[in-house]
Amino acid sequence: MNWRFCPHCETQLDEATGICPACRWDPLDAPPPVSAVPEQSLMERYRGTEYDSLQALAPAMAERRRGGPTTKAKLMMLAGVLALFGLYGGMLAWGELEDSLEQSPVPTGLVTDR
Repeated sequence: MNWRFCPHCETQLDEATGICPACRWDPLDAPPPVSAVPEQSLMERYRGTEYDSLQALAPAMAERRRGGPTTKAKLMMLAGVLALFGLYGGMLAWGELEDSLEQSPVPTGLVTDR
């Protein structure tokens, strides 16, 4: 006794071919292609509802965008930091210059034979 049945119409499959005699379903046929509709992400699925996280965060994000330093303030801070580095480098160079002037490159008691 063959207990194989068609998954679509639940008719007993033909014993010789394995094909359903009612709907002509063949287990060896390739399955129909799946539609190319991509599954939506959770963000897209809940957009515009009460569970939308961006909608709940919008006031906080707008407040954060308004606060903070402007471009002019950022440029002033950058110029200040560069000026501090320049002053520090200048002080190091001045110290090295003073140290090199204190040590004479030629010994003073040099005697030449001629």
